[in-house]
Amino acid sequence: PDLQVQVIWSSTGPKLICHSSCLRSRSSFGWYKNETKIKEETSPSYRGHIDPADSYSCAYEGYRSLPVYAPMIPSVLMSPPGDIMKDCSVTLTCSSDAKPAAKYTWYKKNQTLLIKEPQLVFRSIQSSDSGEYYCTAENELGRRTSEHIFINVKC
Repeated sequence: PDLQVQVIWSSTGPKLICHSSCLRSRSSFGWYKNETKIKEETSPSYRGHIDPADSYSCAYEGYRSLPVYAPMIPSVLMSPPGDIMKDCSVTLTCSSDAKPAAKYTWYKKNQTLLIKEPQLVFRSIQSSDSGEYYCTAENELGRRTSEHIFINVKC
C-alpha cells in the first residue's frame, strides 16, 4: 500500500500519523525510530517524544513507510567557484537532505532574511554585496543552519 508518515504541526510540536489510502481495519501499527522498532507504539498516531536528530517510519501488515526526518546540516555551493569579480553573476545554492522536503532561507550576517528560496542569485554583484552569508533548511520536524560562506567581491 501507499503507506506514509504524515507530519502535522500542532501547538505542542510535530505529530506523526501513519496513513494509507487502503487501510482496511484498525489493526495494530508499528513505529520505528532510527530503524529500531518501538514496542510500546501500536497506534496510527505516534505518541512518543519526537527528536529532530532521529528518523521515524511506520509499519502496517508487513509494509514499511519511508522515513521522515528533520533536515541535515545544509551545504552551500557557490557558482562559479573562485574569485568573485565586480559586475559578474554569482549563485549561492543551499541544499539539505530532509523528509518532508526542506524550505530554505538565505541570510547575510547581521541582517534580516534575504530570500526564501534554495538559491541566492546576484545578477551583477557589487562590492557592497561582500560579507558572510548562510542559509537555513527547515521542515515540520526541525531547522538547521549551514556554515557561513564569505564573499569578497574584487574590483
